[in-house]
Amino acid sequence: EIERLQDDFGYWLDTFPDGAFADSALYWKGMAALYQGDFATALACFDRVETDFPGSVYLTEVRFRRGVCHFGMGDHPEALALFTAWVAANPAHPLRPEGEAFLGDLAAMDARVDEAMAHYARVEPLGGSEQLIDHATFEGADLLVANRRWKELRAWLESYLQTHGSRQEAAEAGLQ
Repeated sequence: EIERLQDDFGYWLDTFPDGAFADSALYWKGMAALYQGDFATALACFDRVETDFPGSVYLTEVRFRRGVCHFGMGDHPEALALFTAWVAANPAHPLRPEGEAFLGDLAAMDARVDEAMAHYARVEPLGGSEQLIDHATFEGADLLVANRRWKELRAWLESYLQTHGSRQEAAEAGLQ
């Protein structure tokens, strides 16, 4: 299905490169590549939206997705710069919780424990999905365990269980 979408969007871009919805086709072609883990192709699409369509309604999302691509390609310094700038510029955007999770992951990779925990702690209050909350909670818990911060770990997990303990997904995530 995703390959077909990429072909369809490619056809529209080749046939109507200056069409009214070219930025949309390019954005969704990039998203299809991103879902496949083809970060280089996705990044090329997102870069083109930003440069070729400066008035696009997708610019905010494109700038976020560029960070995802760099993260996926292992270019963590660039991902950090992009996510940091994006979060600062878009404090109320629906992707903000995901941005905080990425910033938490990047801080954790560099052993910046307090910074990572602060980012992870923002995911839920900003309205992150249950899956994103689980990610932030258990990445944070792993980080606290690795740094032998037992009292903080207990408080961190108790807070999570008070709110999410009755969800089957939460229990399964806790077992992992």
